[in-house]
Amino acid sequence: MATLFPIAKIPGLPEARINFDNQGLLPFPVLQTRNTTVHAFLCVNPPPDADEKFWDAVRDCLVAASAGAIVAGAMTGGLAALPTFMQVFGAKAAGKGLELVSNQLQLVTETTYDEWNA
Repeated sequence: MATLFPIAKIPGLPEARINFDNQGLLPFPVLQTRNTTVHAFLCVNPPPDADEKFWDAVRDCLVAASAGAIVAGAMTGGLAALPTFMQVFGAKAAGKGLELVSNQLQLVTETTYDEWNA
């Protein structure tokens, strides 16, 4: 059974749109904005024979990758956090013998949107 580990909550790009207020004689343009947030999760699909050693390896990879992402994100304002996490996690996982190609580990992202405001 797959297990999701939240790894990041990154502010996304702001969005804007123009709506027309038709209350008066002429339509009046109204600028609306909202923010997005990208939530990143690590999805772990353990093999049937997963033991404590497997979970220790996943934990070690998570710790190292999170530390790298924090440093990269702090230096770039969050822009490089996710790519750095994936790079470091992949390198650590390969070194520990985790099989990335067999879908044991996957990055899952979900974007949430705030309400439009005027």
